[in-house]
Amino acid sequence: MPNFSMRSMSKIDTIAFHDLTSQDSGYSYAKARYWDENGNATNLTGLSLQQKRDSDGRLYYVLKLSEPVNAKKFQFGLARYS
Repeated sequence: MPNFSMRSMSKIDTIAFHDLTSQDSGYSYAKARYWDENGNATNLTGLSLQQKRDSDGRLYYVLKLSEPVNAKKFQFGLARYS
């Protein structure tokens, strides 16, 4: 799972990213967690993952948290059901 570390605390509620793989099945599941300024990790629930297309038809995803979090570090992972 990718980790994103910030130089200072950041408020996060939405992450968008392009799908650069050649698979057509799409992502269907996401897990995420964040670390606060004291290094305490919290697993997030109530995530929303939406598949969209930009104006050029390229696939991208929007991962929306149920509420904003203040994070020093953020991690998320994606999965496809087969």
